[in-house]
Amino acid sequence: MGRYARIIIRLVNTYGVQEEAGVRISRKLTNTDLADMIGATQESVNRMLSDMKKHNTIDFVDSYLIVNDQNYLKDICHCENSSTDICRM
Repeated sequence: MGRYARIIIRLVNTYGVQEEAGVRISRKLTNTDLADMIGATQESVNRMLSDMKKHNTIDFVDSYLIVNDQNYLKDICHCENSSTDICRM
């Protein structure tokens, strides 16, 4: 799950747009796209997405990923102090 959290953080830092609901990734993504980015199966990504949705960390709206809790993601991958200049796509 750490690789997945890291990719989401990088997407936020690169394509993130702050909105009322959270940070929206301005690039439409499919589960297959995310699986390819982290080198995992689509089924693994589906399980990770479901788990993160249960924790209200992320959501999908019209194929856009919405990140509600970046701190939860940073805790998973232990990158609390990463610079947004370095942690990008």
